[in-house]
Parts: sequence; structure tokens; C-alpha cells
Amino acid sequence: MRTSKLIAIAGLVLFGLSGPASDANAATVLWTVQSATFNDGGTLSGSFDFDATTTTYSNVALTTTTGQVLTGDSYSSCQFGNTCPGAFIGFGVIRLLNLVFAAALTDAGGTVGFGLGPTGTTEENEAFSFPPTVLASRNLISGGVTGVPDVSAVPLPATLPLFATGLGALGLLGWRRKRKA
Repeated sequence: MRTSKLIAIAGLVLFGLSGPASDANAATVLWTVQSATFNDGGTLSGSFDFDATTTTYSNVALTTTTGQVLTGDSYSSCQFGNTCPGAFIGFGVIRLLNLVFAAALTDAGGTVGFGLGPTGTTEENEAFSFPPTVLASRNLISGGVTGVPDVSAVPLPATLPLFATGLGALGLLGWRRKRKA
């Protein structure tokens, strides 16, 4: 009888100390560019994964097309916030895509517009200087992104609470059985 009580108490204590279930992995959302056009006629297309919890980009595959001001470029990473470095244009000049969103990207996904106009999303040729010198730029005048959460980011129950619950239930069953006898 004493062993059954101890098992039940140990199971309940372990269950109480184990805490909530943990995520299987970070909640990454696939964001796809929709109908994005620059003021010089060029366009932006592609997609990227974004984890709002850690504010990190991955699997970046963004492409711009040639317009009246800038030629097209490809972007495979985003860093320092929402800055995506592109090709080196020449000595001391780099192409940058600066992503600005009208609202925060979340782990729930949805549709978010780009920040538009001169203070919004821009693509530019920038010279390495302090402060940086913009040599040529263009601004997005339309578009946004649509996000779809990664289905593999489903929370998994922690194994310790399940084990503790089972151990506690076995202890209680044994205790009740001995008590009735």
C-alpha cells in the first residue's frame, strides 16, 4: 500500500514540475511575394521563410526585373533586419533590397502589404562609404506578401508529463485495489 501511494505522489509531482508542452521546432512561415511593382516598371517576385519568434529569414529566393532605373538582380539572403544584399555592381558598389512591411510578419501567416513609396521597400545601388551613399534607387508602388505557416511546426507533447501521468494513474489504481481488498 505504501509503494502505491509513493508512486502516485511521485507521478503527480513530476507532472507538476514538467511544465507545458514544447514546440517541435520554430514556427517558420513561407511568405510569397504578390503583385509587387517598382516605380520604374520593374517587378519583385519570389519567396522566403520567416520565423517571427527569432526574427530570422531563411530560404530566401527573391528576384527583381529590369526597369528604367535599375537592372534586375537576385537575392538569396536577408540580414541586418530586412536588408537583402545582392550582387556587387563594381568596385565599392553593392545592390541592396530593403524590405519594409506595412505590418509585422507573424508566425500565424496571412497577407501583409509592403511599405510603399520613398520610405517603403526600395532596391538601390549603394556605395560603401560612411554614411552610405545611394547612387540609384527605385521604390515599390504596389504589392505585398502572403504567408502560410509550416505544417511541420505542430507542438508536440513533452514526454515527461505523459510518463508522469501514466505512472500516477498506475499508482492510484494499485492504491485503490489494495484499499478495496
